[in-house]
Amino acid sequence: MSRRPRGADAIPIFVVPDPFDAAAVAELRPRFDRIAESGSGDLILDFSNVDFVDSSGVGVVVFLYKRLAARGARLIVVGLRGHPRKLFELLHVDRVIETYDSLDDIDSEPVTARTTTVTP
Repeated sequence: MSRRPRGADAIPIFVVPDPFDAAAVAELRPRFDRIAESGSGDLILDFSNVDFVDSSGVGVVVFLYKRLAARGARLIVVGLRGHPRKLFELLHVDRVIETYDSLDDIDSEPVTARTTTVTP
């Protein structure tokens, strides 16, 4: 995970692996649990490199959203395209969770953080 500058704070960026399916979620579940329980602020999920998401992937995104929202933090999803975008739209997840085409679209500040891919 890396951080994206935002004012005096930084928003952690989690680069989602492809495919983001049941196997990936099972391997990453402990990390998602730690993120949800950490008490830190907002979180960005970067789907820029993801071509496939199944119901487990969507489920963990909703899980993180609910846990973060309960403590007043935001979950932000960026980089949805193709199948993942269609699935998020079909399930109306994009109506509840903030989604942006790219990191630069989140706000007007340029992105200088370097992201690293987390592989399962």
